Amino acid sequence: MPVNPQTASNEQERINRLLQYNILDSMPERAYDDITKLATFICDTPIALISLVDKDRQWFKSRQGLGVSQTPRQASFCAHNLDGATDLLVIEDARMDDRFAQNPLVNGEPNIVFYAGAPLVTADGFVLGSLCVIDKKPRQLSGDQQHALLALGRQVMNLIELHQANQQLAESNKKRLEEAEQERRGRIDFSQSEATLLSFFEQSPIGIALLDDQELSFRMANPFYGSLVGRTPEQLVGLPLLEALPELKGQGFDELLKEVLRTGIPYVAREVACNLIKDGNLETIYVDLAYQPRQNSSTGLVSGILVVATDVTLQVLSQRKLQSDQKRLETILREVPVGILIADAKGQLIYGNPPVEQIFRHPFRESKDMDAYERWQLFDPETNEPFPLESMPMVRTLLKGETVVGAEMKLLRGDGTWGYATVNSVPVFDASGNVEIGVAAFIDITNHKLAEEQLRKNEELLRTMIESISDGIYVGGLEGITLANQAALDQLGFSTREELNRNIAILADEIQTRNWKTGELIPVERQAFARALGGEHVTEDVLVRHRLTGQQHVVRCAASPVVIEGNTIAAIAINTDVTVQRNAEEALRQSHQQYQQLSMHLEKMVDERTHELTIANQDLVRSNENLQQFAYVASHDLQEPLRKIQAFSSMLTRDLQDQLTDRSRDYIRRINNAGARMSELINDLLAFSRVSTRQQHHGLVSLDAVIADILVNFDLLIEQRGVQILINELPVVQGDQMQLSQLFENLLSNAIKFTPPDRVPKISISSEVISSGQLPALIPGHAAVKAYHQISVTDEGIGFDTKYLDRIFQVFQRLHGKGEYPGTGVGLAICKRVVENHRGELYASSTLGKGATFFVYLPIE
Repeated sequence: MPVNPQTASNEQERINRLLQYNILDSMPERAYDDITKLATFICDTPIALISLVDKDRQWFKSRQGLGVSQTPRQASFCAHNLDGATDLLVIEDARMDDRFAQNPLVNGEPNIVFYAGAPLVTADGFVLGSLCVIDKKPRQLSGDQQHALLALGRQVMNLIELHQANQQLAESNKKRLEEAEQERRGRIDFSQSEATLLSFFEQSPIGIALLDDQELSFRMANPFYGSLVGRTPEQLVGLPLLEALPELKGQGFDELLKEVLRTGIPYVAREVACNLIKDGNLETIYVDLAYQPRQNSSTGLVSGILVVATDVTLQVLSQRKLQSDQKRLETILREVPVGILIADAKGQLIYGNPPVEQIFRHPFRESKDMDAYERWQLFDPETNEPFPLESMPMVRTLLKGETVVGAEMKLLRGDGTWGYATVNSVPVFDASGNVEIGVAAFIDITNHKLAEEQLRKNEELLRTMIESISDGIYVGGLEGITLANQAALDQLGFSTREELNRNIAILADEIQTRNWKTGELIPVERQAFARALGGEHVTEDVLVRHRLTGQQHVVRCAASPVVIEGNTIAAIAINTDVTVQRNAEEALRQSHQQYQQLSMHLEKMVDERTHELTIANQDLVRSNENLQQFAYVASHDLQEPLRKIQAFSSMLTRDLQDQLTDRSRDYIRRINNAGARMSELINDLLAFSRVSTRQQHHGLVSLDAVIADILVNFDLLIEQRGVQILINELPVVQGDQMQLSQLFENLLSNAIKFTPPDRVPKISISSEVISSGQLPALIPGHAAVKAYHQISVTDEGIGFDTKYLDRIFQVFQRLHGKGEYPGTGVGLAICKRVVENHRGELYASSTLGKGATFFVYLPIE
């Protein structure tokens, strides 16, 4: 099926406008056919049509190349261009357009493929149809062809307008001829009925006067006309208008009469105000006025004017009073702070004031239908069940004539929000006793209901809170406790709250309130609750008895008055069981002496332990001094023999070069290598010792600067191995610059050393901030440290098996033979110690044969 064309937004007005031209189903006309022929010639198409779109069809005023005179509107192309169109509708290939692919005019005769239509637009904007050209193959129109088609469309519209003007002119001429014939016949009949007319003239209850064309003088005036203007006919006849009625001067009546004399066109006006002097007073009357020109039968000229005046003063004044009353009523209804809704007997909502629109969030002045009741979804506020339509107040009033008072409703309003209102509705009956209208008054109680709901929730919350408190809570007066929680009942041994709602003197006797220290009974008037009713704020510990078990408890009673507008209306007491606390206080008092003795003993033990720690600290200081002394000796005394061994082996090689056998040379080479390894080992041990014992000098250290200095030192090695290093921005940290330099120098040296000689070492250094919770699972971290700098050093070397992770940071631990990769096994131990000195952590991950990453975690202070 084809896609139905959309209906114009002003469709009915458009069709009415089309019908006004009276052109549908008219005979063919050459002027229109010339335009369609010209259109086929200009656009080079086989078909051209002037199509006018009616309600159910499109009718062709002119057609070239098409045999039918009309087609159904559903299949019309032109109907797709009706809503405010001013430009061409062009369809280059209808078979490819979803709107027309299934159109019977495309799939059958005339097999439309190409379509272009210029809209036919009236001066007031209505589109009547189109001048269109059609082809059975795809095509395009040039810009000149499109402009020409639009111009031809405008010419068609001019012809249609001319057609209407010609019709109107013909009708006007016909009407004038008919009027002239009627007037001629009237003059013949006038003489025959003149006697009857004069009799009617005298007795008519309508003011009638005849003025001549000379100075507008009265020729006749009937008695009612005289009464109307406050004169007798004799006082009027023979006198000019403004002489007989001088008060009319300046009111424009004489000018109107002269215009009728001049043009011969009658003048009719309703409810014309006229100021006249009657009984000596200037009065304003209102008349329906008609000035009818009378023509001379022989000359055809206007020879006089028949004046017909009907007194409508009472009607005008009544109408104005009614309008004033209605306006006053509308003002009252608009300003009254109550929603007013009025419906007629058929259920049409004929009025809704602004407050009722606000209550329902619905524009009653725009939508006046009874169905709105169902859309509002009115509910019973008690059950939240929807109101049946027949139970709604307005419906009951209209259908049964009921007066409904105080109906409360919950409503889902037009904007989706909830509201509440009370409704009073009354019927207004007509003279026959039938309901004419229903009037409903709505009072918005939404805020009141919401306040009630909030109060209810607060009360529930208060009760929940009171019940959740483990202390006993009591509220009441001398005649009893009116509010108590379950803890209060359990505390005193009562089963129900009603048992507490008795005179407090009786309750005091049952629970035996006593002084908790002396055990003496406290008179009821001196008890905390009674004193609070007297306006005091009291807190005291008392001994009370459980009325069922007889067990006594010490409770701390805090009682205060409840005061409203200066008057104490109740008291509230909170009883906290402090039995355990009081027993604990006694136990505490008894143990205080033991504590003092223990304290003295502990103080003696602390003094002794402090003395021991002082001695241990002195021993530690001496141990560090000895270790530093050892480091000095190692750096001088142990290195000196090694240097001599290396020097003498070099001299032997030089002096006995020609006498040494290959085996001797191998022995000397091994001596030199062993000495070098021993020297390296001593240096590494010295470095490890310095890291362990040297006093640290912490300050701000830029790791970017540290890495830059290391790269300068490694310049030759980097050049020899062709090392590629990628360094991201590194942080500034708190630390010892020398130790941090040692740390990253060892990590970079290892990254280069453990890359096979046949590979280019590739190293990347990066940094990020992590929280303590992001540390690897094997690293404990420090509780006081919340965040760390994570510095990663990654290489693509030989890597290591992660099962040896716990060994690589130990002193002298190596995973490879000395012949494979040089080293002493101390470097990573130094790195570990440096990081620990900075309260950090060192971790590594690796895949054997694919490189390793060392993670340095330094705390952010």
